[in-house]
Amino acid sequence: MTLCILVNMEETREETKNMTKKIKILIGIIVVMLIIYGALLVMSNIKAKNPQAGVFDVKSLFPSYGSSSQTNQPTGEAVENPGSFPDQSAPDTSVQRLFLLSDQMIAGSGIIARQYPRPVDPNAPVVVVAPPKKGTKPAPLPPTPMDTKYFVRLAEKATSHINEWSAETKIVSRISNTTIPKIQEAYFNSTGNNVLLRYFNEGSSQIDTYGALIVPGKTKDELGHLIGNFFPYNISDLVVSPSKNRVFYVYPTNGDTVGTTANFDGGDKKQVFVSKFSEWMPGWATPSAVTVTTKASAYFPGFMYAIPTTTSLNRIIGNVTGLATLMSPDGTLVLYSDTTSTTPRLYIYNIKDGTKRDSGLHSLADKCAWASDSISFYCGVPAYFGNDILPDAWYQGTVSFRDDLWRMNVNANVSSSIFSPGSEGRDFDIMNIEVAPDQSFVTFIDKNTLTLWALEM
Repeated sequence: MTLCILVNMEETREETKNMTKKIKILIGIIVVMLIIYGALLVMSNIKAKNPQAGVFDVKSLFPSYGSSSQTNQPTGEAVENPGSFPDQSAPDTSVQRLFLLSDQMIAGSGIIARQYPRPVDPNAPVVVVAPPKKGTKPAPLPPTPMDTKYFVRLAEKATSHINEWSAETKIVSRISNTTIPKIQEAYFNSTGNNVLLRYFNEGSSQIDTYGALIVPGKTKDELGHLIGNFFPYNISDLVVSPSKNRVFYVYPTNGDTVGTTANFDGGDKKQVFVSKFSEWMPGWATPSAVTVTTKASAYFPGFMYAIPTTTSLNRIIGNVTGLATLMSPDGTLVLYSDTTSTTPRLYIYNIKDGTKRDSGLHSLADKCAWASDSISFYCGVPAYFGNDILPDAWYQGTVSFRDDLWRMNVNANVSSSIFSPGSEGRDFDIMNIEVAPDQSFVTFIDKNTLTLWALEM
């Protein structure tokens, strides 16, 4: 009997030990689960406060992105372009094409092409070159393969600060912070290192044109600054040559209007045109095709002339109401707008045979740009014109348009809409289009906000 009791007591002790061990294991599991739950709760709170925690907040530098308000961008910062980071809350199946290059008002911009050595492919086979025979010269090395990368330089209207946007990385960087207030127009040369800044000098009541060189900073972190000199006063209009190394401008002197070509620093000036008439719009499509067109108005017929090497102007187009012109880069065609009918129409004029054809597009030539191949051109095409007198009302800023961007192939005589801002919830009055040499993207300024945009093709 005693033996049975002892056996039962031993069994009870063993069961108690096993139960204690199970309780400890259960408590340990509960503690681990509580720790994991607490960690998940903390992460959830962080994500709720900042859905892109750990990601650079673009709006800290562009707080007015998507609105009409204007704010100053911090100096000396390299910033990601707005929209570079997709919404993390849902998968993004679309491809971004539209980029805001600056939410500041822009005086002008220019597309810059730069060459870089192509990165070496580590998987490429090694080519063994045999040493030259004695007494012979070694074979010349093959040229280094180069890649072209595109950038856009832009000048802020309020300050003249220069920024640069990379078409590859979509990053905007500050280049220069020299301040010249209230710039109205800016033109860049082919390298982007020279810029013409135009503004109204309130002190002297004249139009100043400053030809500036962007001098880089002495260190990587130091911003560049501007040095240069002034062009003649009261230049009414100017254009940049196709190679972007010279400019052609018109200005009044001694009762005449003079047309002059010069370098971006104002040197090597050549007078190529003089007229008693003052209202001229210059053009420069090919190295030899410098043109002048009477300023467009619905009240007067317009004329376009080529500036010759002889003593008389060579008329190209004449007696067209509201005439605005745009010569193709190869100098064979002229895209021009005519406001004789109820809405402006775009025509293509062939200089060689003197024929014209209707493009089928309703717009102003001021809202267009040729591609470098002279086959395609791009235009902002308004959805609606209204009853305003054009182009005068548009020049005066009393009317604004809601444009789609169209492209036309003049060889195939086919046009198509390539971008509708309404699909992105935006309204653009497109002007100052520039087409990248490879047509991979275009830039344009929205006339309503004077902000600069890029659209990838």
